[in-house]
Amino acid sequence: MTTPRADVRAIALTGPMGSGKSAVGRALARALGWPFVDADEAIVERAGKPIAAIFADSGEAAFRQLERETIADLLEQRPLVLALGGGAFLDPETRARCLAPGCLSVYLATRPETSWRRIRAGNGPARPLLQVDDPLEQLRSILEQRRPLYEQAHLTVCTDERSVPELVRGILERAGIGHRR
Repeated sequence: MTTPRADVRAIALTGPMGSGKSAVGRALARALGWPFVDADEAIVERAGKPIAAIFADSGEAAFRQLERETIADLLEQRPLVLALGGGAFLDPETRARCLAPGCLSVYLATRPETSWRRIRAGNGPARPLLQVDDPLEQLRSILEQRRPLYEQAHLTVCTDERSVPELVRGILERAGIGHRR
């Protein structure tokens, strides 16, 4: 897409689970001297229970509504680097906020195999959408369905075989955003 203007005061990272949104987001926030927020952690704090419990108790639709409201509130705080949950960018309202002037959306593209390797290696929370017999095939299916929406982000950056510092440098250079050192 087009290069965003230099007045960017929020960066929203999107992509599938295991694409590196939290790791890249933390490093990007450090480079910019901005706060970092993981949307999933903010949702857990707001709800007072884990995401898996929200899904189990109230269903995915209720979780998505809470996610939409939480992200809208978070994007009012600027400057900010925000790591979205894997499904957040699919919501038209959330996507519109992330594509609005002053916000840079970055799709962290990742092969399903890379995502699955990272998820298995991590010590993060259980992934409700991967509680199936073949999680890798589920990741492939999710990515295939979501890719056209992810690709609407301002920038697409492939995270396969790239270090976090390389990704941060690439995002800052392509976005034309200055960073502090």
